Amino acid sequence: MVGALLLSLFLFLGGLPDTALSSQAQERSVQQLETGELKHDLSYYSVQACGIGEVLARSGSTTTVSDILEAWQRSPGHAWVLAQDYDRVGVGIVRDPDGTTFWTVVLVRDC
Repeated sequence: MVGALLLSLFLFLGGLPDTALSSQAQERSVQQLETGELKHDLSYYSVQACGIGEVLARSGSTTTVSDILEAWQRSPGHAWVLAQDYDRVGVGIVRDPDGTTFWTVVLVRDC
C-alpha cells in the first residue's frame, strides 16, 4: 500500500524520486509520530540545494492520497510550496497502530 501511495505522490509532484530524500522524509514522519507534532524544520535535511520545500500532514486511517493532495492544494501556503520548480522529491509516510498517518514530502531544487 505504501508503494502505491508513494507512486501517486511522485506522479503528482512531478519531481524525480530520490531515495536519500525519501529516507530523510521517512525519518521525519517517524519523528512526528513519536512527538505527535507537525512542525516544519528545513534544517533537518542534509542536502545541497538552491531551494528546498517541505509539506506535512497528519490524517486518519481512512484518508487517501487524493484527500491529502486536495487538502494541500486548498491551503495557500502548501499550494505555493508545491507549485515551485523542483528537481527531486522525497516522501515519507508512517502510520501508528490506531491508523493516524503522518505524511512528509521534501522537495529540492538543485543548483
